[in-house]
Parts: sequence; C-alpha cells; structure tokens
Amino acid sequence: MPLSTCRFRRLVRPLKVSRHFSTIYIKQAIIPLLPHFLRIIQSYIAFFIWTFFTDHCIETIRYQQRNELDARWMECRVVSAICALVHRPIVKTYRG
Repeated sequence: MPLSTCRFRRLVRPLKVSRHFSTIYIKQAIIPLLPHFLRIIQSYIAFFIWTFFTDHCIETIRYQQRNELDARWMECRVVSAICALVHRPIVKTYRG
C-alpha cells in the first residue's frame, strides 16, 4: 500500500511542478511576446484589407476603362453612322 501511494505522489508532484512552471512560463515568456503577436496579426489584417481594397480599386478602374471603351465604341459607331448618313447623300449627289 505505501508503495502505491509513493508512486501516486511521484505522478502527481511532477504535474504540480509543471503546472507551476507553465504559469511562470506564461508570465515570463508568452505575455511579453503578446504585443509582437498582436502586431503580426494586425499587419496581416492590414495587408488583407489593403489587398482587398486595391483589388477592388483596380477592378473598378478596369470596369471604368471598359465602360469608357464601350462609350468610345458607341461614339465611333454613332460618328460612323453619321458619316455614312452624310456621306451617302454626298456620294449620291456627286455621282448622280
């Protein structure tokens, strides 16, 4: 019986030591590193926000350029239609 209690105490004692060690480890090692971890997390969040907004801005610029190209294309079609309308009577009168 006493041997088993000694074994049990040997098993329990390291747990107490490790629990005490873990609190010391948390206080001395992890807590001072928290600002660095928070800075890293903050930089990742800022990076993702920056890339999202720059991609959004680039897509907006591309969309605007596409709309401008569509508008220019429509202008060219209108101008060519007007030129065709104007040119047709001129050609008809010149030929006819």
